[in-house]
Amino acid sequence: MTVWIFILLIASVAVGATYTVLGLKANDYLNEKASSLDRSIGWIFWWSFSKDKYNEEGKRLCAHGQVLALAIFALYAGWYFVLLRK
Repeated sequence: MTVWIFILLIASVAVGATYTVLGLKANDYLNEKASSLDRSIGWIFWWSFSKDKYNEEGKRLCAHGQVLALAIFALYAGWYFVLLRK
């Protein structure tokens, strides 16, 4: 296993787990605009882009979630280029 694959693997697991935990924690801050569907599966990948469904603390978590979502997309690109070179 090359160094780049090891780095990408560790980063992907860390960012993905953090994003999931942050999304589950954000469910505690859903406001009255959120539907029962949002409350049951609100942690799906796009949760951080629905800021209007959260109170102020939830919006702060959404901002952090959006940064992590961009990091996930960057890691996807990293995986693509590393595996393409193989």
